[in-house]
Amino acid sequence: MNAPDRPQTADQQTAWQVLLDGIHHPERPGYAYFRAENRLQELTSLADRSPSGGLNLPIQTADIPIGALALFAEEGETWLPEDEKVAQAVTQALASHLESLRLLEVAQLARTETEEALLHLTSRWNWLLTPGGKPPTPTSLRAEVYPSPIATQTIGFSYDGQQVSSLQADPLSRLQWTSTADELNLPLALPDRAQGSLQLLSAADHFWTQDELAVATRIAERCLRQIENISLLDEAHYYRQATEQTVRQLTSETWKTYLQGGDYPSGAAAFTYEAGRKVAHTTESVDLPSQFPIQVRGAQVGEIGINLPALDEDQASLLQVITTQLSEHLETLRLNEQRELSLSESEALYAISARLSTAQSLEDALCSLSEPTSVRGSNSSRLFLVNYDDKGQAESISLAAFWYAKEGAQSVQASITFPLSDYPVYAWCMQFSDRLLLIENVATDPRLNDEMRSAFQRSGAEALAMMPLVIHGRWVGMTFVHWLQPRVFRGTEKRVYLSLANQAAVVINNLILLEQTRRRAQELHTVAQVSTAASTILDPQELLQSVVELTKSSFSLHHVQVYLYRAEQAYLEAAAQAPAANPQNTLDSTRYEMLDGDSAIARAARERQVIILNDLSAENTPIAGARSEIAMPMVIGERLLGVFDALSETNNRFSREDARIFSTLASQIAVALQNAQLYAEQSVTMARLRELDHLKSAFLANMSHELRTPLNSILGFSDVLLLGIDGPLNAVMQNDVKLIEKNGQHLLSLINDVLDMAKIEAGRMNLTFEHFCFTDLLQDALEITSSQAREKALDVQLHCPEDAQALEIIADRVRIRQVVINLLSNAVKFTPYRGAITLTVQPAGDKVRLMVQDTGIGVPADQLDVIFEEFSQVDTSTTRKVGGTGLGLPISRKLVEIHGGRLWAESSGIAGEGTTLIMELPTRAENAKESA
Repeated sequence: MNAPDRPQTADQQTAWQVLLDGIHHPERPGYAYFRAENRLQELTSLADRSPSGGLNLPIQTADIPIGALALFAEEGETWLPEDEKVAQAVTQALASHLESLRLLEVAQLARTETEEALLHLTSRWNWLLTPGGKPPTPTSLRAEVYPSPIATQTIGFSYDGQQVSSLQADPLSRLQWTSTADELNLPLALPDRAQGSLQLLSAADHFWTQDELAVATRIAERCLRQIENISLLDEAHYYRQATEQTVRQLTSETWKTYLQGGDYPSGAAAFTYEAGRKVAHTTESVDLPSQFPIQVRGAQVGEIGINLPALDEDQASLLQVITTQLSEHLETLRLNEQRELSLSESEALYAISARLSTAQSLEDALCSLSEPTSVRGSNSSRLFLVNYDDKGQAESISLAAFWYAKEGAQSVQASITFPLSDYPVYAWCMQFSDRLLLIENVATDPRLNDEMRSAFQRSGAEALAMMPLVIHGRWVGMTFVHWLQPRVFRGTEKRVYLSLANQAAVVINNLILLEQTRRRAQELHTVAQVSTAASTILDPQELLQSVVELTKSSFSLHHVQVYLYRAEQAYLEAAAQAPAANPQNTLDSTRYEMLDGDSAIARAARERQVIILNDLSAENTPIAGARSEIAMPMVIGERLLGVFDALSETNNRFSREDARIFSTLASQIAVALQNAQLYAEQSVTMARLRELDHLKSAFLANMSHELRTPLNSILGFSDVLLLGIDGPLNAVMQNDVKLIEKNGQHLLSLINDVLDMAKIEAGRMNLTFEHFCFTDLLQDALEITSSQAREKALDVQLHCPEDAQALEIIADRVRIRQVVINLLSNAVKFTPYRGAITLTVQPAGDKVRLMVQDTGIGVPADQLDVIFEEFSQVDTSTTRKVGGTGLGLPISRKLVEIHGGRLWAESSGIAGEGTTLIMELPTRAENAKESA
């Protein structure tokens, strides 16, 4: 196996190159295995590789060549294809194994380097041998830096038999001494790291014996252990000093904080005692001749001064003991006082937290925040809520509630908003999102400029505390507590106020979300009520007027109005309004808004989006008292129906959430309005159609009556001529008269059909019910139509079971016979020459079914209902083979339905299979039941 000579470009190629370069062979490695000798030989040069021939298979990993496997057969052996496949499999496995070995070696190398770096970083000698070195300490300890016991530039020591000297950093090469004939260099090393070396110098030409080497080695080992002990001892001493210094510093800061947070006017406590007088508190510093420091844990927290010029040794010792006991007692008193103070704070915070958690309104929450400050003399407090824009940025604050010490808390009915861009003092306050803003004296606080100072003083505040109401970095609001006189805020107050602010932020945020949820639920319920009411009103004007009145009362608005868009004139016309109590606010019904105007109504119609104006003080509005407005386009698809406009008496009444609510309402009103308009249009259309239908029926009835009179006269005279009353007729004349009579009879039949249809549609079809045999009626109908069937040589058959041969029904015999004749005539008409027509009677309980089946052209499936429509033909072409008015089947269906039955058709639509007309009649007609 040998490595290829060609270069590699991938990262893996680079890794393999590094691995191969790290092997001691000057050339890339390779190995040869001799099976006969069972021997593995390492190749040291390219010349050692086997000659060409045999199998030469590349060793690749991830398509990157890393070597090759050359296989040679014994003399007389040949390579088979199966051998080559096995060799390729072995090569692939070898490549994977080599890659695994490389990765293992890389991992071991990385581990070794990491361990060496860790030992180097954690070595205790690093800080001793480094100039200015010191052990690492936590930054929070703020310990002093203690000098190392070893000189700054010292790197070793030497002993010449009389004294020990330090080796400075100049001869750095001394650290790399090597053993020669007159020198012995012994390493000082622990199992995991080297500490230095021990060099022994001898006289010239002296050779070290084995015994001397053994003694020197033991000396080096003991020296190494002693150096390690000294190092550990020095390190422990360093940390002990750092800990003591940290304790002293923390104790000093604790006492300083305690004294500053107490009830001492100057921030520090001092007491004086004179013989015969009580101990008194003083703020003046008095220098006395003899002073003894009061120390707690090594930190000076005070001193005792004695007005004696000199103290003897016993007095000084006694005062030292008194001072020590006093320091211990003072520390005990301080700890007890802090414990009682913490307990008192916890109890107060628990009581306030319990009240905060049960607050039902913003006023209750503000009272819970303000009561602890009232004990400290606060005069008033105000709760502001932060408002955000569409991008989630704070844009203004709104006054939500206020509290006065003598009056309690009240909510703000009218929204008072302060934009942050116009009131920089509030924007400045929002910098204190994670801590209190405490101003002990508004007049002298250096953080305030003249504008800020004036803004606070106008509210009567000489000192104030701002509690930030913040949750996860997002402002909910802020509470300002005012004092009428400058004051000093103690540590206890700060802790209580900050804890209250954190709890109040959660409570107030929950109250706001709850109120918003309740409001939205009520508004959605109101929207549903308005939509329901709108959907039940079909008159457009009544609908709009009801909607605006209901919206005004439900949402407590000042004024609501609806403008309808007139597309022809391109303007908006006031259609409905719910005016306020003042009659001057009512709109003229002829008021218009031009589509290209600047009003909110025109903009909403033009831009097809909600327009909100939350400050109408500078707007030209015709509605007196309106302070904010929201205009919503009423759009269905691409069609603009109008604009729904609402006005309020308060500023900033409408938000983006209100826009979504009112947009839903406007959309539903638009749908209801469109439905009402369509219903009104359909009502007018239906009334007109009914009028036209009535005129048509009257016209047909009159025309049928008028046409029958002359037609009967024609038929009568044709009968006279055929009877020869007026004289004999020759053959030609007699044939002509017969044609006149035949066509006259046909015309009379058509007129009768039209008249019947007119009567049915007009509801004037009168039926005469009687008992009759159904099969007898069928025989009569067959006799009447037999002449038509004979002309076409049709085979007409009647199939009637025995139980139906004497079947009697109650119906209008004349009309049912007319229906059967129409069905037979229709079958004859559409059945070709020498076809067949079959009548089948099927009794079915209280009903009887008649099926008339022909072998005609058939009816397509999509035309089965069309044949029962007036004046309809399946074949409407000018070349159709059969004619007709298209009234026979429609009249027949209506007559059957009047009797309470059904008439329908069935057909496969294939020529030759014909059509089956099915009539189903009750044996006792419904109208006959009422008259029986």
